[in-house]
Amino acid sequence: MLRSNTLISLAVAALTLGVAMPAAAQTPTYRAVPVVKMTVADNVVIGETLWNCGTAGCTTSKATSRPAIVCEQTAKKFGKLESFAVGAANFDDAALAKCNAKAKA
Repeated sequence: MLRSNTLISLAVAALTLGVAMPAAAQTPTYRAVPVVKMTVADNVVIGETLWNCGTAGCTTSKATSRPAIVCEQTAKKFGKLESFAVGAANFDDAALAKCNAKAKA
């Protein structure tokens, strides 16, 4: 009896983890490419978000705000952005222009 309870517990745990893991794997990646390129790789904190930056731009997989707000915060820090994307979806020209309106001078 004890052995079958253990097997059932393990099966339930495996199913629970199997359901939870894809949700974690679907966390969107945010990508920001400033007009003025960074010359060295660096980690930058904007608000509560840690960005990994290099000469090709910055990425993060965690953000606590809506994408438009994250974009605006990023533009405030780096200046105008050449592009901003969440997952595979790039901001269109209108959304990027609105974001860049918040850019530092």
